[in-house]
This record gives sequence, C-alpha cells and structure tokens, in this order.
Amino acid sequence: VKRALKVVKMLVSTTGNTGKALRQGVAENVFTVSNLRDLLRYGQQHRELQKLATDVLTGLAMDDSGKEAIVATGGVVKLLLSIFFNSQETELGCEAGEALAMLALESEAGCAAILKRADVMDHLVSALEDGDARRLNAARVLRNLCAYSGQQQRERLRVVTRALPAVLKATMVDRDKILEVSVGLTTVICKFIDGEQFAAELRGAGVADERAYVERLASILRQYRYPEIKVPRMRRFVVQQVIWLVTNSGGRGGYVELLREVGMQRLLESIADTTSELECYHVFSGSVGISKHRESFSDIVDSALELIAGRRQR
Repeated sequence: VKRALKVVKMLVSTTGNTGKALRQGVAENVFTVSNLRDLLRYGQQHRELQKLATDVLTGLAMDDSGKEAIVATGGVVKLLLSIFFNSQETELGCEAGEALAMLALESEAGCAAILKRADVMDHLVSALEDGDARRLNAARVLRNLCAYSGQQQRERLRVVTRALPAVLKATMVDRDKILEVSVGLTTVICKFIDGEQFAAELRGAGVADERAYVERLASILRQYRYPEIKVPRMRRFVVQQVIWLVTNSGGRGGYVELLREVGMQRLLESIADTTSELECYHVFSGSVGISKHRESFSDIVDSALELIAGRRQR
C-alpha cells in the first residue's frame, strides 16, 4: 500500500502540463478519493500512510477535477478538518491544512464543504495563535474562505474579524510565508470593517499608530523589490491593502498623505516596472502557473498609483 501511495503521489505531484493531465486521470478513477478517505478514517496506526494519502489529496486539489472529486466524496473534508485541528503530529496536521487551503482556493464548493462544520471558523481563528506551521495553514484556509465563499456565507465569515489583532502583529514582525499570508488575510478581513474600526484594531494589536503600519507596508515593498517564487503574492497583497487604506479611510483622511510621505508612490512606480507573470498565479506546478488571479497585478498597481496621485476618485 505504501509503495502504491508513493507512486500515486509522484503522479499527482508531477510538474507542468503533464502533471495536470496525470492529476485529472487520477481524479477520474472512481476509487481514488474513497480509498484515500478510508486511509484517513482507519489509518491511525499507520501515520505514514495517512500522510501520503493527505499529500495525494493536496495534489488532486490543485485542479478543478480533483476538487470536485474530493467534495463529492462524503466525509473527506470532515476527516481533513479533524486531523488538522486534533492531530498531535505536526507534520500530518500540516499536510491536512495544506489540503484544506488548496481545496478552498478559488472554489465556492470547496469553501462550502469546509464551512459545513459549525465551529470551523472558531477553530481556525484560534489556530492563528499556535506554532508557525499550524498558523500558516490556518491563515491560508481563512483567507481562501473569505475570498472565495458564496455571498450567503458572509455572516458566518464575519467571525474572522477576531483574527485581526493577531494578523496585524504578525505583519509587523514576521517574514516570508507567514508575512505574505498575514497581509493577504488582512486584505479580506478588511472587507468586514471600516476605517475607524481598523484604526482601533491597530491600537489593540499594539501598533503605535497608522504611520507605523504604513511604514511597515513600505518596508515590505522595499525588501521585495522583485517578485520571488517563495512568496509570489507578497507585493500583490501589500498593494491591495494600500488601495483599501486609501479608499476606506473615511473621515480620517490621512492615509494618502502618510503613503506619500513614506515614498509609496515611488515604490509603486518601481513595482510597475518589475511586475512579472510570476505574480499572476496563486499556485505553481514547476514553472507552470495554476489558478490565475482574476485581476492582473499591473492593473492593481496602476489603480494604487492613481489613488495616491489623486487622479482617481475614491
């Protein structure tokens, strides 16, 4: 069984267009996901098999056909959630979190399947206070749920605002993947609040003032002067947050001046000259992008520049 799972993992992990065809073929086999479900359900004494099964599910979830097969097979999402929240083994829990994040990515059906569990949002928000690997995947799942769930789930998702203090703290001190997902999660949490609430949350998170936060965003863009494969959405998320600050500052009105003072306009002009196809995708299979962003990064940068320059109405 272990050898067979390793072969299937190799197939679904194959990069490029060949990998896409192989994942589709594996997903179309009517026994694949149900057999993986049995390993998750009954494999407590065989953790290595459970980990391999979870890896295969993550690979399958990279494509729409795999997402559909997983959602259509009863109990799989429930088992992944249980492993993620309850597993004492960090590595296995991590793999389950990655599978859930991939399942929710650009999939309303995947999000709905995860949200069937009544306490899922509470558990995910609580997980943001745990170790790096766990909070990284919890933040990824939360961001995807907020970004891609149907409108009917909006009230359920509002609980995510409780996560903002932890996410803002992470933005101020963390690096690389946790920093990227923290800024990305902030952009979707801000859909549920206004500028006044955001200012209060900054104070609650121990951020000195709005200027300190704006300076942090500018420092991130200075650090990532060019796109990086490890964090391909870093600059996109920061620019999206800049746009939100300008358009939702309400009566405070100081963000435009603050952004100008920290040199954001020059930074955005530099980014406009270095945007890459790398920043157009959520996920990569080797050098082939999977799940393209709905809005081009260059358009987002142009919008931010126009807002800061005052050439566009808020």
